[in-house]
Amino acid sequence: MLAGLVYIVYLSVNAGDGGQSPVFYNLPVALAAWCVVGAYRRRSFDRVAYARSCLAMALLGIALQIKYSVLFEGTFFGLALVVRALRTGASLPAAALAALSWCLIALLPTAAVVAFYWHIGAIDTLLFANFQSVFLRQPPDAALMIARLALIGAHLLPIAIVAAFAVPGLCRIRPIGPLLAGWTAAAIVGLLVFGTYFDHYALPLVLPLSILAAPLLARRIGRVPVVVPVLLIGLAYVAINTAILRTTRGDGAGVRRLAARIGQSPAGCLFVFQGDPILYQLTRSCVPTAYAFPTFLSERGDNRTTGIDPHAELRRVMARRPAYVVISSVDPAVTDRAAYEFMARELDRHYRLVDRSVLSERVDRLYARAMD
Repeated sequence: MLAGLVYIVYLSVNAGDGGQSPVFYNLPVALAAWCVVGAYRRRSFDRVAYARSCLAMALLGIALQIKYSVLFEGTFFGLALVVRALRTGASLPAAALAALSWCLIALLPTAAVVAFYWHIGAIDTLLFANFQSVFLRQPPDAALMIARLALIGAHLLPIAIVAAFAVPGLCRIRPIGPLLAGWTAAAIVGLLVFGTYFDHYALPLVLPLSILAAPLLARRIGRVPVVVPVLLIGLAYVAINTAILRTTRGDGAGVRRLAARIGQSPAGCLFVFQGDPILYQLTRSCVPTAYAFPTFLSERGDNRTTGIDPHAELRRVMARRPAYVVISSVDPAVTDRAAYEFMARELDRHYRLVDRSVLSERVDRLYARAMD
């Protein structure tokens, strides 16, 4: 119970309160880990252990379709099950056959998705969006990467400290303790391998760290249970960070005002070059580009991941004269200056400023198409 409380709080500490993908896939991963632990507790790798292993792989297959970074945890659990099967008397051919069946089960959801995209003639789009584009993203400079890793470390520090003290005792509880420690290591690999290190990339680690910390959370330091300072630190951070975010990102009032100014289903599309893409949903506007998430056409890092010429797409969108355009004063270090300057010229020539939303860190400006 205490581990569950810590987990919920530290989802918010690590930017999961907005609903990042690990908030959703951590559930099937946790259930899969529970199944693997159940298989490990069997004295022999019998039918019950095999059935639990198959269920674990099915759950990991579902998680894989929420985000492919689950691959690292899934691979670890698969290898751990093979090792357990061999150590409890399974022959090498039997273990190999079981491993093959687990791979097939884990890949079934992905195979179904691939089959659907192949059926509609969009298999190349699926492969590019999910795999090839990952390697096209421009990594941040070394200083920024170090700063982001330091922030992740700070966010995880309270539960990581407790987990670190718990690990030696857990690892004496064989074979479950080493299994849980290995799961944490696999989650760390999944964090490190992608390189951009946004704060929410730590969310997969919150789950195994909370479980590793569980044996010590009820222990007392003096009269105070260990869980109390861990929770208080997390809750204090969430409260302070929420107050700060209300001033830097707003509380929704600004974007709702812009949506009201645009109106419902405007005649002519809305184009959010920079700003909040939820405006498309709030206004029920048509969307003028397949690359509607603003960073795909406005930021230097993301606009390299689309496989198209982002400047050509921007020219195409603006040539159709969308009815409304939203542009924001965002971080110039990540902005594609050529794209921004093009938009500034287009807005100056063909649009008029009709509203704006002012926050401490940025100003969102709404432009309407001028009458010719």
